[in-house]
Amino acid sequence: MKFSFIFALILTFTFVIAAPVSQLDDFHIITPTWKTTYKKGEIGQVNWSNGVAGSITVKIFHGKDMNSMLSSRWTPTIQVSEGFGKFAFFIDSFFNEEEMYRFQIVYNKNGKRCEVLTPCFKVTSQA
Repeated sequence: MKFSFIFALILTFTFVIAAPVSQLDDFHIITPTWKTTYKKGEIGQVNWSNGVAGSITVKIFHGKDMNSMLSSRWTPTIQVSEGFGKFAFFIDSFFNEEEMYRFQIVYNKNGKRCEVLTPCFKVTSQA
């Protein structure tokens, strides 16, 4: 009797441990990663998985460090599909080598405003 109870307890414990804990967040950012550096003249990309279909607004933040970043006036709104997606941008003279940058993706899910930030990245003019 004790053996079957302990065996059932072990099976239950194993099932709970093996069950998935959580799904990925909406707009799970793949790139850029921390310490990404883009070169001026390149095309940079924000890539994500688990995106929500609909209209998103992409905001860019810039500053000397990630705790004092300011939003720029550049805020395009684009349509995206569910799942994997990307947003490409040209690295031009807007980007200053002295600052850090990050994007904020603003979207709606079930009528609620949601947002996600990319990791910070830098820009260089070096080839």
